[in-house]
Amino acid sequence: TAYEITYGDWSSDVCSSDLDYSLRLRVADTKLGELRFAVPVIIGTGNVRTPVAAISAPVGGAVLKGTTTITGTAASPGTMRDYVLELGEGAVPTKWTQLRKSTTPVLNNTLGSIEVAGLGLRAGLYTLRLTVTDAGGGTASTQVAVLVQSP
Repeated sequence: TAYEITYGDWSSDVCSSDLDYSLRLRVADTKLGELRFAVPVIIGTGNVRTPVAAISAPVGGAVLKGTTTITGTAASPGTMRDYVLELGEGAVPTKWTQLRKSTTPVLNNTLGSIEVAGLGLRAGLYTLRLTVTDAGGGTASTQVAVLVQSP
């Protein structure tokens, strides 16, 4: 469920059940552009221990050329086993290329990067996928569609 707050305070009262949430903040300035952040938030008794996977940049529909840094969150309230960052061709890829695999949690920081020329990517639509797995085998995954511009 997504909630947008233009100004004011956020309350956990809008959350219908004990779950892990991702609180997203979007800051927009007409001169400086837009920044997006995602912070994992656990609401409830603390019994929910789902990993958190969030890609904050690039945003959906972004045009990638050269080298692009991918930022976001890959974490778990429990023990994180690993995260895998992948890239697939098209809106519903059948094959994925691993960009990075790590056992180190990341909170609103660099998850990996894409080097368009180094991967030999053709111009077109691609999907970024981040999957986080915890020690108990629980997973969380998120995807972002991007456009690749050939060099």
